[in-house]
Amino acid sequence: MKQNGIRKKIFDKLRAKNHIEKTRVNSKNKLKIVISSNNQHKIKEYKEIFNDYPNIEIMSLNDANINVDPEENGKTFKENSLIKAKAVAELTNNLVIADDSGLEIDALDGFPGIYSSRFMSDHTYEEKFLAIFDMLKDKNNRKAQFHCVITLVNLEAGPLFFEGVVRGEIAKTSNGLNGFGYDPIFIPEGYKKSFADLSEDEKNAISHRGIASKSLLEFLKEHKYI
Repeated sequence: MKQNGIRKKIFDKLRAKNHIEKTRVNSKNKLKIVISSNNQHKIKEYKEIFNDYPNIEIMSLNDANINVDPEENGKTFKENSLIKAKAVAELTNNLVIADDSGLEIDALDGFPGIYSSRFMSDHTYEEKFLAIFDMLKDKNNRKAQFHCVITLVNLEAGPLFFEGVVRGEIAKTSNGLNGFGYDPIFIPEGYKKSFADLSEDEKNAISHRGIASKSLLEFLKEHKYI
């Protein structure tokens, strides 16, 4: 029994090493990365962020013929990101990235946080904005941040995590037609315009998802996957 356990550990290590080496070889052509999300706005944003890397192919779940919608029952962005990544990793040999992200408002103790997309889920975002404005009407502090954690799986033996945070404040009115989600009410530090008023390139250069993605890309370049 003990010998069988030792053999299994050796086999698992060899299999993980072989998978990593195959990924490095394949990355000389195109590195396929499946985005574990059914949010088309998010997938579009990832394609824009990775657009300068022709040796990376970003795939949606639909592109990969995967139909899954895991329950996000984690207590942190990291936990939810891992749940989504693992659910898709079981259905493909390609690399998988998933992120969980949200708006954290200082005066509301980080609310809505991990519940950002689920908060008033049966209402429009304009209605969500009005609710948040009402919560902040007696608050002097309108500081907030967008927070993102990306999980990468099917590469190393264990999952890898990349984090991005952008500080800013909640506007008093919604502005802008670009972006999605809470972008129209978030003004990043150093700017007088909301995320939704910025161009795609401007937003991706400073956003929480852009920052986390930059760390991911630096890892892939450092380890010669791209």
